[in-house]
Amino acid sequence: MKKKLTACILALMMIVAVALPAAAELLKFNDEGPQVGLLQLKLKSLNYYTGKIDNKFGYLTYLAVRDYQKNNGLKADGVAGEDTLAKLGIGPPSGKPADTPDVLRLAYGSKGSKVKEVQERLAALGYFAGDANGEFYDSTYYAVIAFQKNNYLRADGIVGDATWARLFSKDAISKVASLPSAVLRLKLYDKGADVTKLQQRLATLGYYTRKVDGVYTYYTYLCVRHFQKINNLTVDGVVGPQTWELLMSDKAKKASDDSSPPAPKVFRLQYGDKGADVLALQNRLADLGYYAGAKDSYFNYTLYLAVRKFQRINGLKVDGVVGPLTWNLLMSDKAKKASDDSSPPAPKVFRLQYKDKNADVLALQNRLADLGYYAGAKDSYFNYTLYLSVRKFQRQNGLKVDGVVGEKTWNLLMSAEAKPYEKK
Repeated sequence: MKKKLTACILALMMIVAVALPAAAELLKFNDEGPQVGLLQLKLKSLNYYTGKIDNKFGYLTYLAVRDYQKNNGLKADGVAGEDTLAKLGIGPPSGKPADTPDVLRLAYGSKGSKVKEVQERLAALGYFAGDANGEFYDSTYYAVIAFQKNNYLRADGIVGDATWARLFSKDAISKVASLPSAVLRLKLYDKGADVTKLQQRLATLGYYTRKVDGVYTYYTYLCVRHFQKINNLTVDGVVGPQTWELLMSDKAKKASDDSSPPAPKVFRLQYGDKGADVLALQNRLADLGYYAGAKDSYFNYTLYLAVRKFQRINGLKVDGVVGPLTWNLLMSDKAKKASDDSSPPAPKVFRLQYKDKNADVLALQNRLADLGYYAGAKDSYFNYTLYLSVRKFQRQNGLKVDGVVGEKTWNLLMSAEAKPYEKK
């Protein structure tokens, strides 16, 4: 097992180490990406890190970095800076790059021997298949962009000093190189370039029809499950190595290849969603007198409260989530107006407590988990484990310790000032 782990680390180091910036390297709490996965894998091999390789610099990673620093004569601040990364052997690429002019800029339309050198090097790395004629046009431009993307450089199609240095470094990543599967995992509420690629590919295959925004929404989750079902994968809505590799291959089945009866389209709008449907929801609730907030296509907390009020007055399940029943009644002429409510108005007080179940509880679980306070199920249910985690957070952050999430606890928890969990 230890030999396999060592081999995996060596492979990962060869591929990912170049992704770390050559100057002012810094990996810190809440960072995400393959660089963090490499750091976790290296610390795990040295018995400092015991968590999952998930590409997320959470509290366990922070503690592992700090312990490593203490034992190796480094500043113990839990931040993986240049000295810490160098000590771990995962610093910037080694070796002197090819000589470059003082100011280098090769762009579309450039010609000459330097362009030919770039073309030959790109061809050797598998990015360029044209004639190395020293002329910088379409095929060279797109090859440069592909190289830059794969080597964590600014993908602008221009060969400047940084691109030249990486291109001629012995650590340049070739087109066929890929990250070990241990660091690939995309799930609900993730954000970033990989989610954008996921949505674009799902759209190409006919699974995804909404705006590509780089946010792993509930709709993206449903599309992933649909892809997994048609392609005979484990249907869990999580994009791991198997799902990603098949999705990006020419063997991926299109949505139109599904011979089974079409699955019902589950309509669902909830806190944090964005889009045209949310705007329609805001407009309709405003017309009925429930909503007076911004009409910005974002499902904010004010809208969540308005939905709950509509559900209560109209005899629906009060959960703040707009499913088919809520939507259909809301858009019909049978929908009751806010003025039809004969009960006294409830105060608008934010409060989450034991046994609550809704989208806000899920957001609470995710945030407390990121800060190291919560390790339980992320199921939108305010269980006893979550109650204890809230109390820990309140105690370490100087708040009233009651296990109830009011406005003060929520606002601090969701801010950059929230302190991560530290065992005392």
